[in-house]
Amino acid sequence: MEDVEKTIEDKNERKKLLEGLLGYILSCTQEAAIVPPYVVFAVRPNPGFWEYVKVNADDLQVDGIEPSEYLKYKEMVFDEKW
Repeated sequence: MEDVEKTIEDKNERKKLLEGLLGYILSCTQEAAIVPPYVVFAVRPNPGFWEYVKVNADDLQVDGIEPSEYLKYKEMVFDEKW
């Protein structure tokens, strides 16, 4: 979360972001993969419970995805044709 503080200098904007859905996702993230324009997250809010989400970096739209789609994005980091 320190990186968010460095990136978003405006205190009100940073607070708004961190208190919203994206802030929740970031605080529970176990791993992520970046395949522009998307960032996909493996989120573990509780032991034994996983959620997978895709965030569009252009408009910050957040969508839930299936584990298989998350794994596809992870593979695309190494092989774009996958």
